[in-house]
Formats: sequence, structure tokens, C-alpha cells
Amino acid sequence: MKKVVIVGAGRTGCLTARALARRGVKLTVIDRDAVAETDLLQTGYAEGDVGCAKATVLAQRVGAKAVVTELNEENAAKLLRNANVVADCTDNWQTRAIISRACRTLGVPWVYCAALRNVSACATHLPSGPRFECWAPRPPPQSCSVEGVTREALRRASQKQVKEILTLLTKQPAALAGKLWVFDGMERIVLLPQGDCKRVRHYERAFRLCGSNEWQFYNKFKPTRRIAARLGARFADGVVAGKIGNMQFVAMPDGRILVRAATAKRARQVNACVLAAGSAAE
Repeated sequence: MKKVVIVGAGRTGCLTARALARRGVKLTVIDRDAVAETDLLQTGYAEGDVGCAKATVLAQRVGAKAVVTELNEENAAKLLRNANVVADCTDNWQTRAIISRACRTLGVPWVYCAALRNVSACATHLPSGPRFECWAPRPPPQSCSVEGVTREALRRASQKQVKEILTLLTKQPAALAGKLWVFDGMERIVLLPQGDCKRVRHYERAFRLCGSNEWQFYNKFKPTRRIAARLGARFADGVVAGKIGNMQFVAMPDGRILVRAATAKRARQVNACVLAAGSAAE
């Protein structure tokens, strides 16, 4: 059976996963984050899912395998090596650049999918084709957390991505191989630059996640039931989720703590409280 690895379990990830599952495609879903209240408008999530790992919830919905982790330079080759096609359903430049480099090394095609405001975009990258880092050499100035995105734009982008993936799985020539499809009221096809390009430097900037107002902290921290109990929080799938005052937090298995707060100062205070609970629980 052909296997597709979906990176990202947000809005496009939910749409693409459900469409591919209906066609009997074997899926693996990779996402590092937990379901937040702002995700409830997304396809596939319900109120009872808040605090649970997105990858786990979506995988259960569509009968897929879940991998709750961040895709990075160290684990990308291992996580993507058994895929026939990789579906990019992320919302940040760095992860897409990592997917691009890993898939090129592994010889695996991947399909880019994006939406911003009412604009949809999709492109198919073959191992021997144009490199993502060449036609998108730096993070874009816009983000959907600031600009917003419509459901129709997401639906169009996902539908085009699914069509390209199914074409690749049947070993037929992909219509968008080496091309960027854009729909902004009119449909356009842009030829991507051919040939190699200079190695692009890695950007270390932190990006605000689409549709959220979260602060992210990296810690040497492992969520446990004991920590959840001390904080009066919920523990599920290795994730601790709860509130300190009126500020929500989610502690992830990889050590990240996400905090929703009005200011960086208040977010740091919540992060410190969670870490203190971890120290006290040892």
C-alpha cells in the first residue's frame, strides 16, 4: 500500500488527511502541537480534544499513524524515509526548508500547500526538480496569524494538493511538477527556477503560529501525571494542559511549553510555574 506522510495537523492537514483517507491511502501524521480552543473551528477537532496532541486526534479520526514530535534536521530523514509522497501542511518556512532538503536526499517527492487571505497555492517538488529554497529563499513577510485566511482558500489549496498526491502515487506525471499553482480570483501557473542554487542559510527566527497568540519556550522538561496533578491540569498522550490564572499552557513531550498570554512577561511567569511544578514533582 502506498504511504503518505502528512507534516502538520492544522487546517490544511485535516482537510488533506480526510480526503486521502477516504481514498484508502495509508497515512502518517506528524505534528508537535496540542489542540487549543482556537483550533475548534478547524475540520476534525472538537471541544473534548482541547489539550490532546493534534497528531493523535487527527490520526484516530482517519485511521492513520500519529507521530507527536517536531520535524527537524536531526529526525527528518528517519521520519520521512518510508514515504512515497510527503504532504506539506505546515505554516512556516523553516519546516518546509527541512522537508525540501530531506526529501531531496531521500529521493521522495513532496507537495507544497499554502493559503493566505483568499489566496491558495500548491507546488509539486520532485527530487531532481527545482529546490524550494531557491524560489522561496527566505521567510515571507506575511503570516496567516496576522493576515488571516478564508476557509475557501484552505479548501482550494488542499484539493489541489490531494490531486497532485494521488497523481504521484499512481506514478503519473504530476501537473504541477516544477510549477507553482496560485489562485487569487484567477488561476495562474508559475514556472519555478531550474538548476541548483547557493546553500541558503538557516533562519533562527521564531515564528508566531497561525491563528494563535502563543509564546513558546524550549526546556529540559518531561510532562508527567504527577506534574499535571500538582498544577490541577490534564494529562493525556504525554501532554500536560491546563490554566494558571486565566492563562492557558500546554507542556509537550519534546520539552516545549506553549503559553497563551497577553505579554511575554506573563508568559515567562507561567513557564516558570510549570517548571517549578516539575522540579517539585521529582
